[in-house]
Amino acid sequence: MNLIGAMLIMLGCAAAGIMKAHGLGELDKTYSSLISALMLMKSEISSRASALDDVMNVARSSTAGDTARFIGTVIENFSILGEKSFCTIWSSAAESCLQSISQRSLSAVKVLGGSLGKYESAMQCAAIGRCIDELSAEQKSLRETLGTNKRMYIGIGVAAGLIIAIVLI
Repeated sequence: MNLIGAMLIMLGCAAAGIMKAHGLGELDKTYSSLISALMLMKSEISSRASALDDVMNVARSSTAGDTARFIGTVIENFSILGEKSFCTIWSSAAESCLQSISQRSLSAVKVLGGSLGKYESAMQCAAIGRCIDELSAEQKSLRETLGTNKRMYIGIGVAAGLIIAIVLI
């Protein structure tokens, strides 16, 4: 009976390590999705001079995960645009939906909200470009250590499970 319990604990710890490693992969996908959505928004603003709500709807249709929730939250809150500024709506949506990205990236996304819909298209595109650059740098840093960190989390999970199992036996 002790052996079965020890094996279950070991498997549970290994599963926790695997889940953390999977989370790192999802973070990379979030960065990619956010960057592609911003690139699409930049393209829509610069080439078609689309209205901000149209730009957001186009960006939402091409994203998934946290980025889709973020853009969806912004779109849903367009109804309170008179009560709150777009910057406030954008920032609160970023704060609630993009919790997995780094503080530096989150700050860049929030700063971008102050420029969207406020200035001429060239200035909006420049602001989007700065945000994309910041997100790309963070993603590059993440990708440099992604494989190593995944293996580390899985290894720590398995090792912790083995240690606990040995102690319990």
